[in-house]
This record gives sequence, structure tokens and C-alpha cells, in this order.
Amino acid sequence: MRNSSSALFFALGVGLNILSPQVSAAESSLETAKNLCRDALNARFMQKGDSWFVGSGARGPNAFMIFQEDRRLHESIDTFGLTEADRLNGVEWSGQVRWWAEMYRKYHDGKWGEWQQNKDDLVLCNLMRKNGAWHKNITYGKSYNQRPTEGEIPH
Repeated sequence: MRNSSSALFFALGVGLNILSPQVSAAESSLETAKNLCRDALNARFMQKGDSWFVGSGARGPNAFMIFQEDRRLHESIDTFGLTEADRLNGVEWSGQVRWWAEMYRKYHDGKWGEWQQNKDDLVLCNLMRKNGAWHKNITYGKSYNQRPTEGEIPH
């Protein structure tokens, strides 16, 4: 009896070990890619509530600044298939992460404009993990290039 219970315990232990969740290298790379692009979004856009703001123009007491407010942000991830040549060249992961908003409005001439449907990416990140290092090419879809402070955002 003792041997059969030990065998059962061993089988259960092995079964639990087999079923325990483990993060694969691909899942880990996917999370890292998402985080790298999220960092790029946060570097350029300031979140306030459910809106994301970006500005352009001069700063200062009498400065003229234009703002854009984006709402309903979405993220999409496309993983590119690797060829045998990619793998031989040390490429471990390759893909693209995009952030876009469903709608936006602009502030200029002292007032907010009407909301409009958005068709452009806010941030497009082309990413590759090669030989253990991440390589990124980040493109911002708007010509606005300054992350505003909360105090700069008009009401």
C-alpha cells in the first residue's frame, strides 16, 4: 500500500509540475515589446483621465501651443514570422506594436475644436530582439512632439 500511495503522490506531483503555467520565451518577448512601446507612448503623451494629450509649439508665459486630445486608445501587436536565416542571424523575435485612438480633437486659437474620427497611429514601434538585445524603431504618427504637463492643458 505504501508503494502505491508513493507512486500516486509522485504521479500527482509530476502532473502538477507539467500543468503549472510557465512563461514561454515568445510570451516574454511579447510582453517586453508591449512595454517598450508603452514607454514610447508615455514619453510623448500625457494621460489625464481617459484622455491622452500631446502638444506642439513654444513654451513660456506668452507662448503659443497647440494641443491634441486623443480618446479611446487601443493597442495592437503583430508578430512577424521568422525565417531560418533570421534565426541563424540571431533574431529571436520580430514584430510591430501600434497605439491609436478612436477619436481626437485639437486646441488652437484659444478653443477646443470638434471631435473627429482618427485614422492615424499615435505610436508605431517596429521591434526586434536579436542576440539578446532589443532594437527599436519608433515612429510618432502626429507632428506634435511635446509631452505637456498637466498645468499646460487648457480646460
